[in-house]
Amino acid sequence: MSNNVAVFDWDNTVIKGYANDYLFSVLNESKILTEDLSIGRGTNHALYASGNLTHDRMVELNRLLLEKNFQCIKEKDVNEALKKYREVRMQFIYRFMLDSIFPYLSSQDIKIIIITGALQEVVNIYKDDINIWKLIATEAYVNKGTYTGAFSDYIATSDGKEKIIRELIQNDDLCVKFSFGDSISDIPLFKVANCAFVNNTKRFLEHSNIEYLNFDNAEACSLIMNKMMNEMSCL
Repeated sequence: MSNNVAVFDWDNTVIKGYANDYLFSVLNESKILTEDLSIGRGTNHALYASGNLTHDRMVELNRLLLEKNFQCIKEKDVNEALKKYREVRMQFIYRFMLDSIFPYLSSQDIKIIIITGALQEVVNIYKDDINIWKLIATEAYVNKGTYTGAFSDYIATSDGKEKIIRELIQNDDLCVKFSFGDSISDIPLFKVANCAFVNNTKRFLEHSNIEYLNFDNAEACSLIMNKMMNEMSCL
C-alpha cells in the first residue's frame, strides 16, 4: 500500500472563498443566526489584511463568532441548510481540482488529506465528489439535537496544523508528496511536502519547493499538473 499523500487546506484552496459562508447565508435567510457571520468574518479578515490583527488573533475572533452564534441552534435547521448547500456546491469548488488534480492523484495512488478550520459538516458535502482519505476539520458539538456552541480543537492556526501533520506523518509513516494552501497558517503543510502550491501571489515563505499561483488563472492547472508529473517521474 502506498504511503504517499497530498495534503490540502480547504478555504481558498479547494473551495473559492470560505466554505462556511454559504451555510451562514442560508441560516441568516432563515433567521436562525442572530448575526451575519460572513460579515463578521470578513471584517476580521480585512483587519488582518490591513495589519491591525495578527493571523492567530483573526482566527481566534472567528472562532468566538462561531461559538456565540451556534449556541442553541437546532441540528435539523443546520441539516436543512446543508441540503441547500449540497444542491449548489459545484459553484464553490475550483473545477480544475475536481476535473484534473484529484483524478491524477488517484491515478498515482496518492491519498488525499484535508486539514482545515472549516466546519466538518460543510466539507462532508463533497464526500461523494472527492475521495478523501482523512479529513481533519472543525467539529461542532451537538447535544440532544441542539448545537452547544462548543467545538473541537481549532486547527486553522499554524501551530494547530503543524501538530496535526507531524502526528499523521509519524503515526502512519506518510510521505507528503504535495501540499496545497493559501496562507501562512499552511506553512507547516508546505514545509513537509516535496512540492507545495499556494493560491496566493504574495510570497510569505521563500523555498524552492513552493509555487505561488493564482488558482483563478487558467494556466495554474497546467503548471501544477506539469510539476506533479515531473515529481512523480523522478521516483
